[in-house]
Amino acid sequence: TNMNQQIIQRALRVLFLFYWLSLTVGLVHPRGGDLTGFAGPILGEYSEFQHFLAFVALAIVAVLARFSVTPSTLKVALLSYAILAEAVQAIVPGRALSLTDGMANVLGVLAALGIMSIVKPSSVGYAGNKPDFES
Repeated sequence: TNMNQQIIQRALRVLFLFYWLSLTVGLVHPRGGDLTGFAGPILGEYSEFQHFLAFVALAIVAVLARFSVTPSTLKVALLSYAILAEAVQAIVPGRALSLTDGMANVLGVLAALGIMSIVKPSSVGYAGNKPDFES
């Protein structure tokens, strides 16, 4: 029903906000991904893979949250954040700018948007029109 869709949309928007804030803290904090102890044991020491997966998740949740922006605006916002999040690390004590991590961020966003342009959100439990990420 329409009310259920609104509840799901709000929950996904809250999830996106929480995840985005958590990701930002992890990316700009001097201890980075070590804050939770989660990434190392599960994903190993491959920071590029960690960054890729983190940005895949961010972009998928952003698409499912159905913000009131055009697909092009969402693409630009996510890609800008992916680049800026890595660039900021150049000025954080104990962190360093990594071009490979930045590329992994961007590739994660692009991979997620590609997946979401193929998979209809209704097939993952959220009814609605398929977003057009080709524009």
